[in-house]
Amino acid sequence: SDNITSDNTPTLDIALNTNGLNAGDIVHLYDNGVEVGSVTLTAADIAAGKVSITTSTLADGTHSLTSKIEDANGTLSSASAPLSVVINTVPPIAPGTPDLAATSDTGSSSTDNYTSIKTPTFNGTGNPGDTISLYVDGVLAGTGVVDANGNYSITASSPIADGVHSITTSATNVAGLTGPLSSPLSVTIDSTPPATPTTAADLTSATDTGRSSTDNITSDTTPDFTGGGLTPGNTVVLYVDGQPVGTATVDANGNWTVTVSPALVDGSHTVTYLVKDLAGNSSGFAPTMNITVDTAVPAQPTVPTLDPASDTGLSATDNITKDNTPTINGTGGIPGNDVTLKDGSGNIIGTAIVAADGTWSITPTASLADGTYNFTATYTSISGVDSSPSNPIQVVIDTGRTL
Repeated sequence: SDNITSDNTPTLDIALNTNGLNAGDIVHLYDNGVEVGSVTLTAADIAAGKVSITTSTLADGTHSLTSKIEDANGTLSSASAPLSVVINTVPPIAPGTPDLAATSDTGSSSTDNYTSIKTPTFNGTGNPGDTISLYVDGVLAGTGVVDANGNYSITASSPIADGVHSITTSATNVAGLTGPLSSPLSVTIDSTPPATPTTAADLTSATDTGRSSTDNITSDTTPDFTGGGLTPGNTVVLYVDGQPVGTATVDANGNWTVTVSPALVDGSHTVTYLVKDLAGNSSGFAPTMNITVDTAVPAQPTVPTLDPASDTGLSATDNITKDNTPTINGTGGIPGNDVTLKDGSGNIIGTAIVAADGTWSITPTASLADGTYNFTATYTSISGVDSSPSNPIQVVIDTGRTL
């Protein structure tokens, strides 16, 4: 009905006004006034009320076709109303390579051509009005019409099996001619989620600042978590207290490390993770683990005291002793915190843990040389945060004293 054809010798049906017609009359067909065909009427044609005429070869383009009837006396009727016919014998060129629509590309980027969608949508460009046929591995999977802006979008008409597939297109113009196939697009369909990890995340030893590298206590508000045994190339999404806080790509050895962002507040936190494959499928959550973030700085210790049993001077408070491994005491600490005792030169004399009543006591394990010492104490919280050192206590060690 659109009078567009790829046939350059088209056949036209001409309706007849049978009044006054006779067998032997001639119908002439004209293209812009030039005769391109004729037929002699038969009684059967007149009875049918129409006749068909095949034209001579017409060039590509638009043609205005009219007809006239010539009677036995050679008299021509007036011309019929014109019929516009478009001849197009040139097939369309191959469309450009199709593109997996960003909304269907569920992989780590919108251009990696990985998807978990089994009926994905493909986009492309072409000649407005052309019909685009979409093929998956050579099998027709859908059609669409190029819009006025030269764009098309086609969604696969049936689910595509998981695997790597070759996607091509061809264009069919309004004259019904189909051009060659486009260059192929390789697309990976993967609708199978990764296995759920069975091992919890681990706080890295570098950011586990507590007393041990496995106590999961840290003063680092953006700690690192690590794990292993996963498929290289997959993505780990780390969650703290149910919120995503970072991602990492699994390396060639199956290992990963994620740095938390934004910073965590002090307190206890639950940590877990899931895995996403290249097509964006998500696993279930790994087992949870708990960490404690503690950035609080312990209070400055009070001035340490020389244990009376170690003060061998004239009084039990003159801080003079002939004991070269004197015991130093302290009070007012937070139970469980570490205490580090240093001399005035910054050398560590000994360490201890604050008792439940807040007291502590340190006896050097190695003998100290005679001399004057300015001992200071520093508290370290269970998360590894140091207090400022105490004011010093001055102790004189003199192993030659007789008093």
